[in-house]
Amino acid sequence: MAIDLAGRGQVQEAEHELRLALQSDPTHGPARQFWVKLLLDQRAVAPAMEVLREGLNGNPRQTQWAMLLARLELESGDVDQAWATLQRALPAASRDGEYLAFAGALLRQRKQALEAAGYYRQALTLDPRQGRWWVGLALALEEAGHAPEAREAFRQAARTGNLSGDLQAFVERKLR
Repeated sequence: MAIDLAGRGQVQEAEHELRLALQSDPTHGPARQFWVKLLLDQRAVAPAMEVLREGLNGNPRQTQWAMLLARLELESGDVDQAWATLQRALPAASRDGEYLAFAGALLRQRKQALEAAGYYRQALTLDPRQGRWWVGLALALEEAGHAPEAREAFRQAARTGNLSGDLQAFVERKLR
């Protein structure tokens, strides 16, 4: 019903239906996800973050919600809160390379380069063809003062052949 209402432009009514659905079943994932989407479409970031937080309180293993909430927190400038959000769901994300790489990126922002490198390495064990992750690892190693290892990670990134043009040019400059 909420989808139909939103499709007809009745967003407030759709949100009301979603609120009711979550009151009767707080674990209803699709309702929560659709509500977050509606809120973000309206640029209502703070309410979307609250809906995600409530969902994670009931299901801390919902890694996609945790990653989205952490991205929103990061965009709002709260790196520490973004890291805290990610940490809560890390046990459920041990096989999610995107999640682990994002954890590495957050730790780099927190100036924890060696810890960041560890998360990038974990992500790369799951999918070594991800050039972006190799670049993240290289930057983390460089920041930690491990220049030879960083150079090798940049080489690995270049070998993947799947970097964007700008990222490929960046890596080539690093390897000169």
